[in-house]
Amino acid sequence: MDITSTKHTYPHVALAGLAAVTYPSRPAYNDTVKPLLKTIKKKNMRKHLETFTAFHTRYYKSDYGVQSATWLLDQVNQTIVASGADKHGATVSKFPHPWGQFSIIARIPGKSNKTVVV
Repeated sequence: MDITSTKHTYPHVALAGLAAVTYPSRPAYNDTVKPLLKTIKKKNMRKHLETFTAFHTRYYKSDYGVQSATWLLDQVNQTIVASGADKHGATVSKFPHPWGQFSIIARIPGKSNKTVVV
């Protein structure tokens, strides 16, 4: 159910209060992440940003907004396939809205039932 256009006051949040969050004191998984940083290329980032910012506008009610969302959806899908993540359940899909431009939902399945938000 799409509730994007629905007004919310969220009284239950105010009544419940916010739970304290405990953040890690230092980064984790450095041994996994650091080697990946060497594979990042500025040229690729520039190419993608130049394409994405070349749309006349990304206004959600415009044709350009739909075109930019379609381009971005294709980029995410290509990344999932190129990385092999599709073989492990990663997916990307459109989430339609009444105004034309869709949202993009990328799902990366976890290995446990513990909730992880990225």
